[in-house]
Amino acid sequence: MDAGRFDGLARSLARLRTRRAAVRFAAGALAALGVTKADATDAAPRGKKKCKHGRTPCGNTCCPKGKICAGKNCVTGQANCPNGADSCSATDTVACTNDTNCACYHRLEGGTRCVQFLLPIGACDQCKTDADCVALGFPPGSSCIQDFGVNCTTCNDNKKGYCGEPCGFVPPPAPIHGQTRSAGPHG
Repeated sequence: MDAGRFDGLARSLARLRTRRAAVRFAAGALAALGVTKADATDAAPRGKKKCKHGRTPCGNTCCPKGKICAGKNCVTGQANCPNGADSCSATDTVACTNDTNCACYHRLEGGTRCVQFLLPIGACDQCKTDADCVALGFPPGSSCIQDFGVNCTTCNDNKKGYCGEPCGFVPPPAPIHGQTRSAGPHG
């Protein structure tokens, strides 16, 4: 910008008497430069969402109690799984929602979780903690579940588990043709 243009811009700014006029001027200048609202918003740093009363931050919202955040969506944690329910130890799958992809399993870190097996990266004996699952590429909120029992005979009884996504998690489209969903510890 040459000196003459800079002086003209400075004089224009000096004539503005109110904040409203200054904002309008700035918006017009940005529009003239081709900067859109999305560009300006994306460039601005964003703070983490603060949630009250034990609720979990999730994208631009807060998950209600009993739900966890996975892929910026609030999804079921334990759902209506009875404490101690485990589809591997039971003679039949213990349903936790109306979704037939979801079932109750014992979590290796304790408690019961309503999980699904839609990602093709699940395998026997792949985790000891929920954090292991996230490190393996599963979404936040995934659980390391017990992968052995009368209804889960594919995996070994060795204090390691199988990663399951939280029920309600919607996986992104498979980037490679031919990928299929995991069968879970049932084989």
